[in-house]
Amino acid sequence: MASRLAVFLMTLSQAVLIGIVLARFPAHLSDPLWPAHAKAHLVSQIAALTGLACVSLLLLFMSFRAGSKWAWYGLFLSGLFIYGGYWIAAGVAEPAVPWRSAHSAFAALSAAYLLGMVLGWRHCFRRSA
Repeated sequence: MASRLAVFLMTLSQAVLIGIVLARFPAHLSDPLWPAHAKAHLVSQIAALTGLACVSLLLLFMSFRAGSKWAWYGLFLSGLFIYGGYWIAAGVAEPAVPWRSAHSAFAALSAAYLLGMVLGWRHCFRRSA
């Protein structure tokens, strides 16, 4: 039961992330206030986040469900890069920016993904009898 909830939470987190990235991020490409260099970083971020989320979904529905330890580690690293990267960037690049709606969305996604990782731990690392 816990493994099903883990898969659900992480799948939900990654699916919503892909939706946000593909629906909201490209709007900045037409913003005349953004310099070309910033837009180049944005396109790179869209590709990286979407790619990592898709790899996470593949791991979830293939190896993680089978209980592979390496899949848990792969999902951990994907989550660390996606969600940890967001929070590091917010703290480093925008330390004086007040809390905004994007932070709330990423806080919820981060929490769902982390809870899924915690619930999935036992599924992948249970002791063999």
